[in-house]
Amino acid sequence: MTERPQLPRIQSVRPRPHHRLEIKWQHGETSIVDMRQTIASGGVFDALRDYDFFATVRLGDRGRLLEWPDPLRKDQILADYDADSLMRLADQQAHLSTLEEFGRKIKAFRDRLIHRAGETA
Repeated sequence: MTERPQLPRIQSVRPRPHHRLEIKWQHGETSIVDMRQTIASGGVFDALRDYDFFATVRLGDRGRLLEWPDPLRKDQILADYDADSLMRLADQQAHLSTLEEFGRKIKAFRDRLIHRAGETA
């Protein structure tokens, strides 16, 4: 894998179930980004609640943006999300996912210890 560039660019985007995006970066990494919290914040992202509209996502500005075209005026953009912010969001979610997995492993280990302690009592 190559080093991350200062200005990340998106090579491709694919909508996934549950308002997630699969992002392939030009530097070789792939991220799955959950957009539900962003959509829940409302504003320009409110229209993305409709999954059919969410799935119209496309690349813009030479891979520096994701955009959702206005369904009524195809030459207009209804919402967009820049690659820098998207990469930060992907990193935050990956970090949280790692912490959640670690927490699940600790809980499972603790449950096994409690179970074993109960067997010896």
